[in-house]
Amino acid sequence: MKMRFFWKILLVSLFLFSLGYATPIHWMGDYDHAHQTALKQHKALMVILVKPRSNDAARLIRNLQADPVIVSTIHQKFIPLIVTVDTRTQYPIEMYYTTEFPALFFVDPVREIAWGRCVGAEMMSCVQSFLLEKRVQ
Repeated sequence: MKMRFFWKILLVSLFLFSLGYATPIHWMGDYDHAHQTALKQHKALMVILVKPRSNDAARLIRNLQADPVIVSTIHQKFIPLIVTVDTRTQYPIEMYYTTEFPALFFVDPVREIAWGRCVGAEMMSCVQSFLLEKRVQ
């Protein structure tokens, strides 16, 4: 009986791994630390600005995590950072000015310039465009 349970757990784990859930996106929460990590690893920053307790932000993060190709691309090319606005979190607000939330920015960490921005209802198609259509720098 215990062996059957073990095999069921193993099969479920393998199934979830094949869907990309075994390698979750690790979101950083400190801008300065994420920026330094991006510089050291020669990766771009992927910054998501969210409002506290936002259902839209939670949906966006679930959608990003659900696509194994997007997860893989993020792992290879980006340092993902989530910043909750209206809190004491420090980040260069002038570089990420927006009135729409959630907002996602693709940023060159060396020049500290946002070279891509996604907001609004079409956020996932915008993200897919940047990540999957080779617009990633």
